[in-house]
Amino acid sequence: MPVGTLVAGGGLVVAAPLTLTPWDGLAHAAGRVPTVGWILAIAGVALLAAGAALGVRQRRPAADDEPPVQVLPGWVVGAAIVTVTLAGAAAIWWLLAVAQGGTRQDHIDAVKTGLAVAGGVGAGWALLLAVRRQQLGERTQRHIEDDAAERRVTELYTKAADQLGHDKAAVRLAGLYALERLAQDNPAHRQTIVNVLCAYLRMPYTCSTEDATPDGPELARSREEFQVRHTAQDLLATHLRDEEYRGQPAARKLPSTHWPGMSLDLSGAHLDGFGLIDCRVDSLECHRTRFVGEAMFRGLRCGLAFFQGAIFEGHTDFRGLNVEHHAWFSYSTFATEVWFHTDEFYSQTNLGHHTDFRGATFSIGGRFNRATFSGSADFSDAEYEQGYESMNLDDVCIEDPNAVSPETGNATSTWPRGWVIQPREDGTATLVRRQQQTQGEKAELT
Repeated sequence: MPVGTLVAGGGLVVAAPLTLTPWDGLAHAAGRVPTVGWILAIAGVALLAAGAALGVRQRRPAADDEPPVQVLPGWVVGAAIVTVTLAGAAAIWWLLAVAQGGTRQDHIDAVKTGLAVAGGVGAGWALLLAVRRQQLGERTQRHIEDDAAERRVTELYTKAADQLGHDKAAVRLAGLYALERLAQDNPAHRQTIVNVLCAYLRMPYTCSTEDATPDGPELARSREEFQVRHTAQDLLATHLRDEEYRGQPAARKLPSTHWPGMSLDLSGAHLDGFGLIDCRVDSLECHRTRFVGEAMFRGLRCGLAFFQGAIFEGHTDFRGLNVEHHAWFSYSTFATEVWFHTDEFYSQTNLGHHTDFRGATFSIGGRFNRATFSGSADFSDAEYEQGYESMNLDDVCIEDPNAVSPETGNATSTWPRGWVIQPREDGTATLVRRQQQTQGEKAELT
């Protein structure tokens, strides 16, 4: 409560007894001095002093915008006694001076009024202390409730985490959904729960439904674990998805189910049918991750992407990928044709400040046509098992042809064999096949 409000309340307390005081004997002074105004002014000054005494030593608010509790210094009590005494004495002295020459009853009324002023000032101090006591009580109650809520969250989290280690798939599924609900209701714990889901997906998983013996217990367990892992993958994709990227209004409010600012660490995981379509994450780490089946990253937006040494065994789709900073695909293996191109469904693929495909293996090839490289790129030592002709970089946009990357010793970009940079009039560049460039140069000469 602001100090001004307390001062106003104290002023009313002071004014209350004045309205009940007989002023007949002092009527002769009304034309010369505004008696009530002076009395209220004295009381107001006293209350302002009280407010200053309580607020002058207040510390800067803490990180959570809640000021720390401060022990009331002893001098405040002394200041209260002094202000009450001075206010009462000053009021009595002044009123006796005004009532000089009046009757004995006038003098008695002056003393009573002065004592009433002292009582009003004291009531103002009492009001300030009562408000402070109430604030401290509310803060204590709030902390008690917060602690109880945190203990409840911890208990639910521990129980759900224990369920993930259960032998039965149904119990593990219940644990996943319990963690999802916990994260949805407690935004401060979302990253921790995302870390738990990622850790579960990083657990060893080598048995597949194709390798197991038909009608054997291994097949049943594999199918059950397959469903549990797919549920964990779907939960992550559901809460990281933001379809604003696909033609939705830019100012649209994100759905309440979206978890912003998340980072995923799936390094070394075995992921079957993994997808982050139209999702938004701060960073995605997939070092040495094995992707079985389709790997769908269409419309993914992230600040950093790490896919060093990853193995993509099935169809891999990065159309519409938007990397803000860096993307590393060094020494990754693409068993099928990988898509980074743009089309009528995803009109922009932006590969960020630096894109690294050093030592990557393209078993079938790659489609990068009409993609945008905002900075440098490195395709050095990449292998093309179907020949470098299998790489399609037609109409790519290189926004800064002279860009270098500190990660590669400030070296300029290295593009796939058979492709050369062709500058554009607007300062950007594109890539053309070496044969096409030679034919263009011959046409210019003729």
